[in-house]
Amino acid sequence: MSKSKDYIPGPLENFNTFQFNLNAAIQANIAPWNIPATEAATLLTWSDNFVAIYDSVKTKGNRTTVQVVNYKAYRKDYVRFLRGFVQSYVVNNPAIPLGTRVGMGLNPRAASTRGTRPEIETSPIPELLPLGRGLVRMVFKLSASDKRSACHPDSNGVEVFFRLVNPIVPMKELKVAGEELSAKDLVDAGFENMISTRAQLRKQFPTNKLGHTLEIYARWINTTDADKSGPFSATISMILS
Repeated sequence: MSKSKDYIPGPLENFNTFQFNLNAAIQANIAPWNIPATEAATLLTWSDNFVAIYDSVKTKGNRTTVQVVNYKAYRKDYVRFLRGFVQSYVVNNPAIPLGTRVGMGLNPRAASTRGTRPEIETSPIPELLPLGRGLVRMVFKLSASDKRSACHPDSNGVEVFFRLVNPIVPMKELKVAGEELSAKDLVDAGFENMISTRAQLRKQFPTNKLGHTLEIYARWINTTDADKSGPFSATISMILS
């Protein structure tokens, strides 16, 4: 591990082992761990492409300066993806056994006493901010009057359900709305979900989906007791640009 005790190792060989094991675990558990297939496929591509880059620099004295530069550039972008992926789909994913998450070197908040906290009665106030080329920043506030984003103090973070709607092809409509809306209702309507421990996150959508409508619902989540998670917010949408 690095001196900063980062869960992503610093040394080249240790990093390769970390990313390999993470990818293997995700690919073997896409369905039981509720990992969006598109995100798992993206992780697989990052990992597969890393193999050749790692092989080119793993032996000192048998690598060129260009190979080292390419490795550092690829790893920088790969780590940026890994941090977002782990934050959204792994670290506080209640479908992944706590011991498994701890074994990955993570520090799940579910290991704390948050399960004893009261039921959450309010919804987050979401905002969508387009950053261009399919990149979107999602911001969540405790109330409409707040100037800054912040997570509910009784939550582990925010759970976001999202889908992209083709302007030409109609998608399945939700059968219910408001306080009666459930996670199953959203999944049945084609929504994917992710969890963030922060009240701000960025999500990169495929550029071939530009022009589609991004729709999201969000709720404050308790990862140790789902029944104490808050109700879903009203839907919010934007044209992906």
